[in-house]
Amino acid sequence: MFTEVQRLKIERMKEFLKDFKGNMVLDAGCGYNPLSKEVAEGCIIGLDIKLECLKEAKKLGLEVVSADLNRGIPFKDESFDLIIATGNIPSIIYDTDYLLEEMRRVLKMLGVLIIDVYNTCSLRNRLRVGVGLTPLGLMPLGIGIKAFNKSIFVALLEKHHFRIEDVRATEIRIPKIAGIPWRYKFLVSLGEFIIVKCRKVRK
Repeated sequence: MFTEVQRLKIERMKEFLKDFKGNMVLDAGCGYNPLSKEVAEGCIIGLDIKLECLKEAKKLGLEVVSADLNRGIPFKDESFDLIIATGNIPSIIYDTDYLLEEMRRVLKMLGVLIIDVYNTCSLRNRLRVGVGLTPLGLMPLGIGIKAFNKSIFVALLEKHHFRIEDVRATEIRIPKIAGIPWRYKFLVSLGEFIIVKCRKVRK
C-alpha cells in the first residue's frame, strides 16, 4: 500500500525508465515499502540500515544488504546499471558529497541514478515563509541545517559528474486547498519533491 506521494514518485520513475535496459539495480535506502519493485526488473538489491525494513523488502522479493549509507556503499566499483534513491536521502545523510561519490563509484559508466530530495523552495514553503512560518523539510543534523531546491540539487549532481537527463516534481501543493500532481517540465521548482534522472559520465 503506497502513499499518494509514493504513487506520484512511481509514476515519474516509470516515465524515466520506459526505455531503460539493465539488470543490476540498487535501491539505496529501500525502506519498508521499496518503490524499486514497481519500476524495475532484474536483480534488485535493497540496502538499508534498519533490519525491519530489510525483512519487509525481502518478503517482496528483493535481495537485501544491511549498511549505513553514511559509511559508504558496500559493493565493488561499477556494480550497478541503475540506482534508485527516492527516500529524500541527500537531506538525511551527513555528507551528501560522499554519498554521491559512492553512488557514482558503484554505478557502471553511463549507468542511471534516480534520486529525489524534498524541495525547501516549494510553493507551499514559499507561502509558509510569507506568513512567518518555518519551511517544512529542514533537516538539522548537528552540523547545520540541510536544505535543497532544484538549482542547488542539480548543480550538486553535476559537480559529481552526473549528466542531468530529466527533472520533475511530484506535486505542487497549495496549503489547505489541494495538491496538484505535476508531471510537467515547467514550474518544477515549485514542486514538493524534486526527482532527477541523471547518468554517470566520465570526469
